[in-house]
Amino acid sequence: MSDPRPNTLDQILETIWTELEIGAAKAKHGFHQPVLATTSSDGTPTARTVVLRKADRRTGVVACHTDARAPKLDHLRTTPIVAWCFYDRALRIQVRATGPVTIHTADAIAQEHWQQSPTRSRRCYLAPATPGTPADAMSLNLPTELRDRDPTVSESEAGRPNFAVLRCTPETLDYLELHHDGHARARFTRTDDAWAGTWIEP
Repeated sequence: MSDPRPNTLDQILETIWTELEIGAAKAKHGFHQPVLATTSSDGTPTARTVVLRKADRRTGVVACHTDARAPKLDHLRTTPIVAWCFYDRALRIQVRATGPVTIHTADAIAQEHWQQSPTRSRRCYLAPATPGTPADAMSLNLPTELRDRDPTVSESEAGRPNFAVLRCTPETLDYLELHHDGHARARFTRTDDAWAGTWIEP
């Protein structure tokens, strides 16, 4: 983020998308591993850490990958809305985003993401058991022959049916910057392709 700190709504919106795009590209950025919250079938909120795989200010999309067998997909089929929480400790910036989500498994979007995934990332989709299944003891849930190495590209293709992309188009963005001179907070609401921002008390 540039110095001095952003002090207009336009600058803050620019900062949000800049940091999201950097977070999707760089593993050491604070936004690379946000918390994603869904709502279970009984109405219970459920949150977990995911890896931000894509952020695109042009389309307004943020995306992550997941195992297509994971319970959260059942949550999303019932209530297709998610909440994200991004935090970068170095920048002292938190961004919360909420909006509808779509699930992609066997379409061009999923295939594009799969092709861009390295084999070390594909390995987890070779898990023999459905994520969340009760186990008798601690389990790595990996094929025995792949516990100490990444799969080859050919081997990794067996995991393709278990791969899914979650794409969200946020409708609200909540920005909070922590600062010793006083915090700054703003909220943005999306209508069609335009964002409207307002200052709110931190």
